[in-house]
Amino acid sequence: MKFKRSNAILGLLLTGAAALGGVVITNDGKRVEGELKKTPDGWRVTQADGKVREIAAADVRAIELTSGASGNQMERLGSLRRSVEAFDDIPKIIERYRRFIEQVKEKAVIDEALADLSVWQDRLDRNLIKFGKHWITAEQKRELLIDLLRRADTARLHIKAGQTREAQTTIDAILEDDPENLSAIYLSGVILQQQEKWPEARKQFDRVREAIPDHAPTLHNLAIINLKQKQWSAASLMIDQALAAAPNVQTLIDAAAEVINAMPDDQKKASAVQKLTKRFSEQDAAMQKAMAAKQLYRWGSKWVDEATNTQLVEAEKAVKKKLDALREDFDLTQNRIDRIDTEISQNDRTIREIESRSYIRTGDGTYIRVPYPSAYYDIQRDNNRLRAERSEMVQRLDALRDSAKRAQADLPVPKFTGVIAAIGEDGVPIVVPEGVDLNEVRAKSPPPPTTQPNQPPPPQPIIRIGPSGDQPM
Repeated sequence: MKFKRSNAILGLLLTGAAALGGVVITNDGKRVEGELKKTPDGWRVTQADGKVREIAAADVRAIELTSGASGNQMERLGSLRRSVEAFDDIPKIIERYRRFIEQVKEKAVIDEALADLSVWQDRLDRNLIKFGKHWITAEQKRELLIDLLRRADTARLHIKAGQTREAQTTIDAILEDDPENLSAIYLSGVILQQQEKWPEARKQFDRVREAIPDHAPTLHNLAIINLKQKQWSAASLMIDQALAAAPNVQTLIDAAAEVINAMPDDQKKASAVQKLTKRFSEQDAAMQKAMAAKQLYRWGSKWVDEATNTQLVEAEKAVKKKLDALREDFDLTQNRIDRIDTEISQNDRTIREIESRSYIRTGDGTYIRVPYPSAYYDIQRDNNRLRAERSEMVQRLDALRDSAKRAQADLPVPKFTGVIAAIGEDGVPIVVPEGVDLNEVRAKSPPPPTTQPNQPPPPQPIIRIGPSGDQPM
């Protein structure tokens, strides 16, 4: 049975005596359990995992002692067992048990602790190592790692075939054996991203990024999630880091083009966006040179052949003429709106001045309001006319914006789609154990699952416009 004592009495009990088990309850309601020892400044609590907490006397609300009561030593053994589950250092675990056995008095508790200690000593004698939840030999670990690689490859192939349920079952089994398996965590993120579960997918990809900060597919996918959530600077940062981690990769450079185009005007001066723009320009210049050797040319976030590029450039010139005319009209309309706002503001000030001067003081000290002059009503009518004109101008701006969008749509091939394809299952990170041949692992893997019917084909990165004989590359 737990019982409370005042700090003063407990100080007499514990000062100079062996530490007793108990719980310190702090003023904010937190409970810190372990071996208690009174110090000049408060309490020292040695927790079951060996960590020591110093708690000032002023922060202590109450103390609960547990060491002297029946059953409490067994509770402490349970606490010790739970705490060592996180350890992978057997000598350290053995030391914790030995220290615990020295402190307890109940024979039943000592017997159970000695049985546990015997198990740990056996694991030490057999040179077992911890892997996930298992204690196994080095050779068993190697075989398990190979098996996990095969299973991760199977999950990858299931995703590629559109067999999400089978893939998730395999991934769950991998994580049961190895909760930190990066391949399974990444593939789980891929499935969640395909399901548009953005926060859940981000959580998985963040775990991979924490372990492998320069994994370009993970960074690329995080950029997409940030764009979906309109986190512009974060999206720029992620795709910039992807370009730094894997320079001169067409998929990443093309994605960067889409990210930069998606940026709202008020975000383009952000440092992350400017840094991305600089890196993109450098890598894109080299990419355009390499693609030109293949007679392919950049068109927004895509690549077109030489004939198509010529046609699109001419079409863009015609569109630019329309946009320039619309922009001139837009600027004139916006300037008129600004002038109207200025006139309305001036009129409002004049109206307020007339209203303030309309009150006069009579001989007996009271105030009366005299009629407004006719100019007051003239100004009000002028404001009403200006507001009506402003409303028309705003509608005209909206119409001009729509016209600009239609003009952009006149291009045979839009320069940007606003959509970035995620790097899916083929971007999975593979951590190959030392001495393991990945080709051997894949050779023994099961054959790829049959692709489900009616799956859309992958997007074609090269666009050709021309006679029917010209097919997309």
